[in-house]
Amino acid sequence: MITHASLLTAWFAVAVATFPFLFTATAPYGKFVRAGWGPFIDGNVGWATQEVVSPIFFWLGHTRGDAIFDDLTHRTPASGYARALPWVFTAHYVYRALIYPATRRMSRTTAATVCAAVGFNVINGALIGAELAHGSAKPNDAQIIAGAVIMACGAALNIWHDTLLARLRARRASGAYVVPTGGLFNLVACPHYLGESIEWIGFAILTAPARSTAVFAFWTFANLFPRAVATRAYYRRRFGARAFPDRIRAMIPFIA
Repeated sequence: MITHASLLTAWFAVAVATFPFLFTATAPYGKFVRAGWGPFIDGNVGWATQEVVSPIFFWLGHTRGDAIFDDLTHRTPASGYARALPWVFTAHYVYRALIYPATRRMSRTTAATVCAAVGFNVINGALIGAELAHGSAKPNDAQIIAGAVIMACGAALNIWHDTLLARLRARRASGAYVVPTGGLFNLVACPHYLGESIEWIGFAILTAPARSTAVFAFWTFANLFPRAVATRAYYRRRFGARAFPDRIRAMIPFIA
């Protein structure tokens, strides 16, 4: 059997290698969907399918991690804090897998994209679930407060700007894209991506010194920042610099 430590190390190495590659190859879904990636499928169905996998494999790793990974043989007695963390993780995916696709009309996606996302979520879910079941000591109060505040702010940013996009999509003519405005859209092209990245940084702080949650936070940024850069370039090409000026950055206000 594979060990948790070796898989996590390899998974982090893949993230580091993938990050620069994603600046040259944007995943084919949403505004970037295109032919040549296999059959198309309904966007709402595809999204729900790929996202629900993460909590399923999180709980599989959490309850059966010692049967999956050779090096997870000692289970630390769970504190109340440790027992709460899985539900924090699960709450995010209640939104992402159920509420998010149920409250908006999503563009079609490709089967290849969904399959890749399923594999991604299987690995992350299992790694995080297994590690949190085998050593989630309660950190100091300052770490808990910082992690909770950062995660809550990230989640709020993500949901707020997802909602703004959904309202915009509901009003627009079929197939027409417009420059989103309101909230941090006046500063960056993808504030919802910024929010999700901040959210998982907060979770990594809440669960430190767990390594898998830190790797997942990096993966989230590595996936979303290049897509935000591509989204900014898309808006600039489609609407011009006058409608989408230089001051509007890709994902991080005033920086990038």
